[in-house]
Amino acid sequence: MNATSRLALPAPWLAQLAALRTRWQALGVRDRGLTWLAIAILSAFLLWTWAIQPAWRTLRDAPAQMGTLEAQLQEMQALAAETRELRAA
Repeated sequence: MNATSRLALPAPWLAQLAALRTRWQALGVRDRGLTWLAIAILSAFLLWTWAIQPAWRTLRDAPAQMGTLEAQLQEMQALAAETRELRAA
């Protein structure tokens, strides 16, 4: 029992996988290396796009957002104090 039969893939997928393996083995060393390089570059791009860049943007924008929120909080606290004064009057 090989790895593909343990995956329980549909027969057409197994045929495609076998064809890909045959094609991969037919490639030369240089072509395999270039293929791995392309896969590595694509993986790095996807990692940057989906994981690192959004987190980086959040860290970059957080101080400005915190300043804005702090100003809004102070304004709301001033309005709440004014409301308490007006109720007490």
